[in-house]
Amino acid sequence: MKFERVRRALAKRDGVVVACSGGCDSMLLSDLARQACGARLRLVHVNHHLRHDAVSDEALVRRWATQHGLPLQVVHLDPATLRAHRVGLEGAARAARYRALLDHTPAGWTLATGHQANDRLETLLLRLQQGAGLGGLAGPRPLLKRRGHPILRPMLHLWREEVEAEAARRALPFANDPSNDDLCFDRNRLRHAVIRPWLEEASTGPLARSLALVAEERRLLHELLAARLDEVMQPASGGWKLPRTALTAGPAALSAALLREALRRAPFGRPSAAFVRSVVARAARPGPFELHGEGLTVRASRDWIEWSSPEQSA
Repeated sequence: MKFERVRRALAKRDGVVVACSGGCDSMLLSDLARQACGARLRLVHVNHHLRHDAVSDEALVRRWATQHGLPLQVVHLDPATLRAHRVGLEGAARAARYRALLDHTPAGWTLATGHQANDRLETLLLRLQQGAGLGGLAGPRPLLKRRGHPILRPMLHLWREEVEAEAARRALPFANDPSNDDLCFDRNRLRHAVIRPWLEEASTGPLARSLALVAEERRLLHELLAARLDEVMQPASGGWKLPRTALTAGPAALSAALLREALRRAPFGRPSAAFVRSVVARAARPGPFELHGEGLTVRASRDWIEWSSPEQSA
């Protein structure tokens, strides 16, 4: 029944592009989409070239797509560019991956990713460690829009163990990413030292309900902010702009939430809460200003707050 829910969610879409890394979750999602979507399915594999065995992951996806007659687009990224990026390797790889995936998602089609419940829990704990608010604690959303494309995560109700068991039952081939065991990364340390031992002993029912409640409240906030942005956000030269009054007419917390949502919509990644607060605080004081940080340039005139990034302007 849990996997039928995934198939139904995919079948409702006019067309689906699956982000297929070759890992267990993306291979299971690809197989479910194959059954649900038929000819309305494409696969996109992004090769970051950050691991020596990335070529074998690509080959696995190519073989499986050929075996089932599925259209596949492989995108190659430059590892040197990713390593040199100011936001760090993980952040740069994630941003570049989503740009590539959305670039290869046709108009009117949905991009589907294989995030599952463990990803949600890991994100929650990481964001707690970083001091995030409600938006960050909600973790991956089941459905959102980026650059006009819906992004669907239909497996968020499934735990990794369930995904692995179903992939094994279907005899699906999949790649194991050794970087997932590298304890240099915060997410991996949480996964191996905290989450796995805890989930082995704890009931996941209450935890799943808590995650669902946080996501529901985050969705409500997102809808309210999105409605406001639809009214006031406008394109500007090389970026976007908001009326200055949008960040000064209400409580600072509301202004910060609105600005965060605007920056994500543009999109310009995930600016830190500290940077967002600094923009809102400066906007509350009279006079023009210009702030630089986290790959963004924010300028303010008497009436407008404008922002852009070097990548967006290029």
